[in-house]
Amino acid sequence: MVMAVDCSRLQPADSLLRDVINVSEKAAEIARSCRAERELFSLLIEEKKDDKKNRRFIRDFKTLADVLVQETIRYDLDRKYPDIGSHIYGEEENCFTNALGESISVVIDKFQESTVSKLTTVLDGNVEAARLLALAVHRNVNVDIITPFDEAVNLPLDKIGIWIDPIDSTSEYIYGIYEDLNLSELVTSGLKCVCVLIGLYHLESGRPILGVINQPFHIWDSTLNRWSGRYFWGLSWNGINKSSLKHIDGKQTGRVVMSSSDDEELVRILKQKYEVVFVAGAGYKLLAVCLGLADFYVLSKHSTYRWDACAPHSLLLSLGGGIVSYQKILATASGDLQDSLCSLQLSYHSVEEDSQGVDRWCNKTGMIAYRDSEALVELIEYIRCHK
Repeated sequence: MVMAVDCSRLQPADSLLRDVINVSEKAAEIARSCRAERELFSLLIEEKKDDKKNRRFIRDFKTLADVLVQETIRYDLDRKYPDIGSHIYGEEENCFTNALGESISVVIDKFQESTVSKLTTVLDGNVEAARLLALAVHRNVNVDIITPFDEAVNLPLDKIGIWIDPIDSTSEYIYGIYEDLNLSELVTSGLKCVCVLIGLYHLESGRPILGVINQPFHIWDSTLNRWSGRYFWGLSWNGINKSSLKHIDGKQTGRVVMSSSDDEELVRILKQKYEVVFVAGAGYKLLAVCLGLADFYVLSKHSTYRWDACAPHSLLLSLGGGIVSYQKILATASGDLQDSLCSLQLSYHSVEEDSQGVDRWCNKTGMIAYRDSEALVELIEYIRCHK
């Protein structure tokens, strides 16, 4: 879909992409730093309560790492691009209550010592740990990436919003395995399922524009006793589709990734035709579809949010796929499926009606992520015939 734009505040997409990748790499390093020290890590867990709680889990946690990553991304991008500073949204609030019951607003300051002071309070006087984290927050990160675009691509800064999921799959981040067990390329749980998600979208249409998925815990080096990560990006704007991934024509895995808490009848139906794999983390399930490790991520429930899907959605659009509403596509007439895919895509600019708290940003009608539209139509027809 080509969109008319106001040319008064255009920003080259390659420089914006480079800055988003840089903050995602900084975020990944903060996540690794927070996770490395067990004694420190025990101080970082706070249980979410009331309307801030995700209904999927009996206990839903946020960590200092979540808040620190989110506020670092917000600070760095706002400093570089004031036009979008007021339109940066995240999963977490910036108020953290530590294990000692102290509530502190985590605000990144331009002075490193001020950040050290805030983190020292959060960490019950642990100045050394606070200094290490503040150093990660304030250090310059410059990823050496090749200019990705053959032509000039410009984005309207004043029309862009950003959704951040600072650490997707928080429970895996807290409890996940800390060593590489030589699992297959598609993993089902553990630290490899953790992702940092940064997604840019158009404020007026809600359409995803540019996304970066960073996987902080990709490879475990047993010699150096540390993790290294990787990142992927995708842009879909005004008919231009570019990605760090390749479009794979006709390659099908016959695999659907799902949540183990999804509808049992739907799972039973899908298992008759597809290999169904239960995988942790919405972001990682979406990444699996982007990477071609699965054909679809099917979710019939309203248990994901704007910040889960925005970044992966841009990657999928850039590859010829997308993320559509589960309920709406099932209700679409067979003959209209292909022509309706554009209107059935999830959007990111408006709240869900009659919802409160975090559910205002819930993907209320479920989702199906896909890379191939013909395969998607086949999936929908199959589900309809068997429900």
